[in-house]
Amino acid sequence: MALNEEQIKSAWLAADKDGDKALSLKEITRLLGKLNLKMKDSEVKAMFQKVDVDGSKELNYDEFKTFLGLLRVRPVVKALFSAAVKGKSSETLTAEDFQKWYHQFQDKDLSLDEAKAVLAKETTHIGSNADQLHATGFEAFMADTAANGIFNPKHATVYQDVKQPFAHYWIASSHNTYLLGDQLAGESSTLAYINALEKGCRCVELDCWDSEKEPIIYHGHTLTSKITFREVLETVRDYGFKTSEYPVILSLEVHCGLEGQAHMAKLVNEILGSAGLLPPVGALPPPHELKKKVLLKGKMVEIPEEEEEDEPEVKDKKEDKKKEEKKKEEKKTKKSGKEEKQDPTGDAEAKSKEPGKPVKEDPKKKKKSVKVDKELSALIHLGAVGFKGVNTELKDQKNWEMCSFSEGKVNALITKDAPGYMHWTSTFLARIYPKGSRFDSSNYNPCPSWNVGAQIVALNYQTGSEPMWLNDGKFQENGRSGYILKPEYMRTAKVAAPSGKEPVKTLTIKILSGHELPKSQSANSKAEQTKDKGEVIDPFIKVSLHGHPADQKQFQTKAIKNNGFNPSWEEEFKFTVARPELDILLFVVMDKDLISKDDLIAQYALPLSALREGFRSVPLKDASGKVFPNASLFVEVRWK
Repeated sequence: MALNEEQIKSAWLAADKDGDKALSLKEITRLLGKLNLKMKDSEVKAMFQKVDVDGSKELNYDEFKTFLGLLRVRPVVKALFSAAVKGKSSETLTAEDFQKWYHQFQDKDLSLDEAKAVLAKETTHIGSNADQLHATGFEAFMADTAANGIFNPKHATVYQDVKQPFAHYWIASSHNTYLLGDQLAGESSTLAYINALEKGCRCVELDCWDSEKEPIIYHGHTLTSKITFREVLETVRDYGFKTSEYPVILSLEVHCGLEGQAHMAKLVNEILGSAGLLPPVGALPPPHELKKKVLLKGKMVEIPEEEEEDEPEVKDKKEDKKKEEKKKEEKKTKKSGKEEKQDPTGDAEAKSKEPGKPVKEDPKKKKKSVKVDKELSALIHLGAVGFKGVNTELKDQKNWEMCSFSEGKVNALITKDAPGYMHWTSTFLARIYPKGSRFDSSNYNPCPSWNVGAQIVALNYQTGSEPMWLNDGKFQENGRSGYILKPEYMRTAKVAAPSGKEPVKTLTIKILSGHELPKSQSANSKAEQTKDKGEVIDPFIKVSLHGHPADQKQFQTKAIKNNGFNPSWEEEFKFTVARPELDILLFVVMDKDLISKDDLIAQYALPLSALREGFRSVPLKDASGKVFPNASLFVEVRWK
């Protein structure tokens, strides 16, 4: 967008250090470094002299505004406006002119009323009539990352059907949500829950343990700090529905004894109450009927156990057979009236049939035995159960029962039988979580799990890296509700999945320019050390497609030396797209470093389902997902 008066004043004050209300050539040159731009002295002097209309060798405020305007000129946008007004008697556009231009160069999705609204908005700041769009207003519109953004604004509201079964949605989900850092000594904080919920996360995790006073949450048997179960429930109550009104799932990993579990049940009823907590029901209603409701996922009395988190992977058929034999023994034990041993996070321990003979323990597992409290069990809406196989039917498992899989196990299942697993997820709920060795809270690639319909693909939200950028991009969809309707072939066997022989499309992305790019952490660090704010980046762009394996590809532009303010690339890249419903487009801005590792500047991702054609502005975010207010890329998008 065009610089507003506040931004211009801020730049003026940053340059006018001596407060004499005039800027010398030296002060202007110093300001350029702060703006992330380095120019030849001769170029700066020529621009300075051009706007110094009174020849005073200093710029007053109005001349300074003109100077900034020259820096911000976008040649491509200027050419587009010239084409739009070609043959007209005046250098302006009416609403009808603008709509006609938009339909030719952007897309057909602009009504005359919407065109009039653009003119009304973009003419106010230059004091012209609302029925005439001048070059300045046109340029402001083209730079607007909302009005002319690459993300379709109609997808920024809930537009999908939210009245279908839970299993028909991808659900934004977090792993070990309480952590702000690593899995071994990181800080546990309610702030981590707030951050996740404000990003639209709808499934958060609570690792619950006993303490002297009340149940606490932390990563057990590590040095991570502790917060109380009570604090987390209060946080969910206060922040759970600020971004999305659709249901929040509390994924409970319960390591408490019976007394602690009873205390948990009491706190749930006391803090969440009837206003927030949905009474447990047999058949789970669709998300539309659960607005502003909290659902609990966990163990239930007399329900088979789910896979233990961080459990070593099953590597051969013999181990699978042993597990099946264990389950048969458990059923026999229940029938005989014997009490079953329960593990807080894993499968129930089998008992030996022969008196006096010790149970042969799986060397890869070591389990604790506890019971499930009936009061807490009665509050569970999503029962945690073990996976019985891809051929499971509703007579064997309820649609409100959920199975958990480590990233390694789900990848093995996908490799073995992806169609079978996708058919299973059309009816039943799957939760995927990171392998236990990710002590640094790194993340796995969520796309393979999404590609086979897994609903709850839990990531470490505190770690800003490519998997979380893709997650953030995907869940911008459907009004950031946290619930995205899966393709029809993932919801019913009546619709055949794509065979791979369908015709493909070509997506062309042309990277035109960048605008007011931020400096890298490295550049800022060097500036702090040297007290010189003139460190300037050498930006280049990586643009890549993620999702279906056949569509994945990455391209990279050249680096532009010493220009983060208005770099120009004009480089074109083509992607062959077979499964757009699964794909996510990612832009990553990097700072080229010839000596050490290239530095991250910014990133932005969006699903192809929300991609708009035409000349578009791309907003930019930092690694954690925070938007840079004025930074953007300017690109051209075309489908064929």
